[in-house]
Amino acid sequence: MKLNYIKNLNEGSLEIKPITFWKAIILSFIFDITYSFVYTPISIFVEFYRDMFFMNSWSENLLTTITDFIYQYGIMLVIIVLINRSFETNGNVLYDEKISKKKYLAGVGMIVGYICITYGVFDFLLYSLPTLNEGLYEYLEQYLLNTSYIFIFISSCIMAPFFEEILYRGILLNGLLKKYSYKKAIIYSALIFGIAHMNLPQGINAFLLGVIIGLAYYYTRSIYVCMGMHFANNFLVNFVVYPESRLWTIILFIVIPIIGLIIFIKSFRTIKNNKGIENV
Repeated sequence: MKLNYIKNLNEGSLEIKPITFWKAIILSFIFDITYSFVYTPISIFVEFYRDMFFMNSWSENLLTTITDFIYQYGIMLVIIVLINRSFETNGNVLYDEKISKKKYLAGVGMIVGYICITYGVFDFLLYSLPTLNEGLYEYLEQYLLNTSYIFIFISSCIMAPFFEEILYRGILLNGLLKKYSYKKAIIYSALIFGIAHMNLPQGINAFLLGVIIGLAYYYTRSIYVCMGMHFANNFLVNFVVYPESRLWTIILFIVIPIIGLIIFIKSFRTIKNNKGIENV
């Protein structure tokens, strides 16, 4: 995948034809299933080199991260080839409005607001739901225990926003917006994004995030803003803590969501004030 492809997609000079809801599901399914299949060779490859060269854990994590990136990069290329006929190079820059730093900050503000709104009662209710996929949770626990923080950061805060935003907003939402009203397109893309997380609590959270990031994409038409928002979410959730005091718990469970709602509304108004983009 060439970076100019991302640039062209972001500018609208590489235009995507309409994509139906079911086609979007199939494309997401292809990405997830293909990645699941190729992750086994990654593990075998890393274990082979670890045993052969007596690698330490840091070197093993580095090799895993590099091979993981290469595989995801390759899978994304396959997706692009599969829907190549859905691309039209019109040579015209449709979204030529330069996105200001204020818009990027507003995108991050929407994420901060969302995290604050869901702080407390919502989080406890959400993560009290059955996971429906205990194996995935066990894998994630082992991954977090055995992986250096820097590689967790690269995987969750750089690779995930990069690849997922190209797929779910840059390609799928882009195509859905050509087929449906913006409300339906955002809901459909968010639903697919939630299902892709393969467990109930994370799926609901991903759906809500998908709606928020989808709205930002609709009003800015910038994949880069979406990547920034995705990065902010995956990074900031690591700093969410809860007080031990019952009094402070009650106070914060009321105050923080109210502050979050104010931040979210103000940030969304800034994002929405992107004249001309929403009517393209």
